[in-house]
Amino acid sequence: MWNLNTICAFVGLIQAAAAQNLRYELVNSILVPKLKSDFAKNNVSAQWAPSYPKEWGSESFKYKFNEPVPNDIFAGAVTEDQKYLVMQNGTHIRFADLNTNSTVTTFHLGHPDTYILQGLTVRSAPAGGYDVLVNGVRHLYESPSGVLYRHVGADLKPTASKPTIYTGGLGAISKQGKMATTVGYIYDLDNNGTTVALEGMPPISDLSFRPDGVHLSTVSWTAQTADLWNASSGSRIFKFPDTRAQNWNTQFSPDGKYIAITVGNNNNTVLIYAFDNLNAKPIALTGFNEWPRSIQWSQKGDLFAVSDRGRVQVWKIPSLQLVQKWELEASGSGVYSAQNIRWVDDDKKILFSNRDATYVYDFGQNLKWWITPRVNDHMWNGQGVSFLKDKGVLVSADGDSVVRVWKL
Repeated sequence: MWNLNTICAFVGLIQAAAAQNLRYELVNSILVPKLKSDFAKNNVSAQWAPSYPKEWGSESFKYKFNEPVPNDIFAGAVTEDQKYLVMQNGTHIRFADLNTNSTVTTFHLGHPDTYILQGLTVRSAPAGGYDVLVNGVRHLYESPSGVLYRHVGADLKPTASKPTIYTGGLGAISKQGKMATTVGYIYDLDNNGTTVALEGMPPISDLSFRPDGVHLSTVSWTAQTADLWNASSGSRIFKFPDTRAQNWNTQFSPDGKYIAITVGNNNNTVLIYAFDNLNAKPIALTGFNEWPRSIQWSQKGDLFAVSDRGRVQVWKIPSLQLVQKWELEASGSGVYSAQNIRWVDDDKKILFSNRDATYVYDFGQNLKWWITPRVNDHMWNGQGVSFLKDKGVLVSADGDSVVRVWKL
């Protein structure tokens, strides 16, 4: 039986959903969106994994780093070797051991008082330890002014008394340790931060390194341009044809064979260029509800996922075969694009965030997981997720200054 509080909460959510043109249903007393398409495999929709969907509060373990009241500055990331969870809470960095669920070290980032922190990137350093990078902005809703860099040694202690601050926001990091920022500087993190500047670069909305670390693609939302650069010299190699649209994303395929560019305005297209023949007509993915907001190549590079309003679609490339699709039943102004698409578990699973909830789908088992906030949870935009294959768990950095560990 439902109690009065559950009924009131349900009625309130239904009213809010109706006002935003959304549609929900109850599954195990949890409100989940109704779907028009749910990654159906052989005409069979995804089935719920045992004990799912779940709400915040039913996780296996959680880490909280803003106490007692969250101040809405928070981010979490898992190290590449999956040993540590790293968090930043607006002033400090904390490393937690994922095997013992215990705090190992906490230190002040050392940023200027004029900076507000955003996001978190952690990279395994070739010489040992980890590189910790956080964007710093001077005012909310403005572009980052600098990237704060701290290296920690094998003992997880900072190796310098102050952070290095690189100009611009963090755009992309190559496997070779080159970091490109949103204002057109390329820094070599493994060689004392030596700098290359892109020549005649327009304002950048997204960047992507080719796996060789030599080539860099950029797109501009304001200049409506897309370019290919030599990341070693800073010179422009190729200027893609003018799209006359707000170019939002770019991403090299993992094998370096293709460059994807998303085109907005009324075009709402993804253009995929062959790297060895840039002058050839690109592959074009069309028919989106609005401009494509998030793109992600599979780890093998043969599949390509794209989100637009209320939908995530997966194609085979270069055949352009639509493999599977996830789509909300609702449409209209209250429906948003999925974000943070990731392929994990050797491309067996795909995961993404839909508003503040997290969705996971297993292609082989045709299973789905859904993790969502409770009615009264404090929240803002989620901060991304990681899948730990060896442990079989999902780690979600949620919009309430809490990192949660979920058994899948």
